[in-house]
Amino acid sequence: MRRLTTRQNFALTFTLYVFGFLVVLYSLFYLVFSLMSVYQLRQDLSNDAKEIISNHLLLDKGEIIFRKDKTGASLKQFLLNENASALILDAKKSTVRSYGLFIYDNTILQPFINKVQASKKPENISVSLNKQKLEVIVVPLKTNGVQIGILVLGISVTDLYGFKQIMIDVFLLLGFLSVAGSFIVGYVLAGRTLTPLIKLAKVVEEMDFDRMESSLTVEGNPQDELVLLINRFNEMTIRLKDMASRQKEFVANASHELKTPLTRAITSLEVLPSSPETAAEIELIKGDLFQINALLDKLLLLTRLKKDSHSPNKNQSIKINRIFSIIKKQLEGKLKEKQITLTITSPEIIKTSIPFEYLEIILSNFISNAVKYSFNQKAVRVRVDQHQAGADIEIVDQGVGMTKEEAAHMFDRFYRGGANKEKGYGVGLSIVKQICDLYNIDIKVSSKKNRGTSIKISV
Repeated sequence: MRRLTTRQNFALTFTLYVFGFLVVLYSLFYLVFSLMSVYQLRQDLSNDAKEIISNHLLLDKGEIIFRKDKTGASLKQFLLNENASALILDAKKSTVRSYGLFIYDNTILQPFINKVQASKKPENISVSLNKQKLEVIVVPLKTNGVQIGILVLGISVTDLYGFKQIMIDVFLLLGFLSVAGSFIVGYVLAGRTLTPLIKLAKVVEEMDFDRMESSLTVEGNPQDELVLLINRFNEMTIRLKDMASRQKEFVANASHELKTPLTRAITSLEVLPSSPETAAEIELIKGDLFQINALLDKLLLLTRLKKDSHSPNKNQSIKINRIFSIIKKQLEGKLKEKQITLTITSPEIIKTSIPFEYLEIILSNFISNAVKYSFNQKAVRVRVDQHQAGADIEIVDQGVGMTKEEAAHMFDRFYRGGANKEKGYGVGLSIVKQICDLYNIDIKVSSKKNRGTSIKISV
């Protein structure tokens, strides 16, 4: 099942709470209505029974005599006006008179009649008779303490049950509309509530050590959780900006301060008298100093790379053959030492979005690594294809290659493979990746252990 977003989860939770509240509210309303309606019906039955006994029945000398009330209305007329049914039984439970539904069938009432005759107390019951639901009261008829008969009075509640069913249907419809409406309202409210967090996520996405100026403002109660979060984020941004600035200043100052004694040391070694015994050691020291000097240059370059200062321009022309000439000259000694053939197929000029000096850094790192890790007496092939959207450059070597794990970490700063015996500091490819990210340059790496590596870049 797909995971819900925070906004959807909030809306769903809000809907569930509303649904639960409506269920409880509707259930209480239905329960109270049912209890009150039954209570009122039984009160009406009790009052009607009293009126019948007082105005329409005369209990005298063990006999039940029917009479009219003061208005001249008979018992039958009274029952018709009240929409009620009645059954009058004598002491032997024989029917004296029956009205309404009790004319056709009263067998279902016998157990309750027996119970009232035995207890001599009125009894309220609910029964189904002739496919109708009735609320019934069974009252003993007594004179001078002697029970001479039983009055059974009932009112149909079928219409009431029908009304309850309509009420349930209305509640279900209103419940469905309420749930749907609450989900929509919850979704909208969640969107408005989460707007500051969405803005915060956008700021964080666009933020890096070179862009710490962004901040957010949100109005509201100072103790509100979102307000507190945004304020803490802004404070954190200020601290990170200060840390980033100090880091860059430290790297720049340290690199600058180190380059001066390094240059002096290299110059001193150049003029230092040497003997055949010390010449090799001096050259080794000079090589190490040159490597440290190159590392410092790369660190300085890392501090200068800023996203805001690099706007891609697809229409600039680059003399790529000059870059290859520079790289060939740099690698001349290594190519001769390993007897590697460097083959370059390329137009003289390409149109691309990346400046000359950065393209030189990218190609220099990739080609020098291809030569460095190729087996002796093999070939390194470079091919450049110009197209309308830019240029594709492919660099293929026949060397040690990489495992999937090594390929996954090849652009990590200071990372070097476990079996890597070549000199280096693991900074060059990190710079390449950072430049490519700045100019949205795609890099595809394909490598097999002891078979070689293929690098494809689209500039």
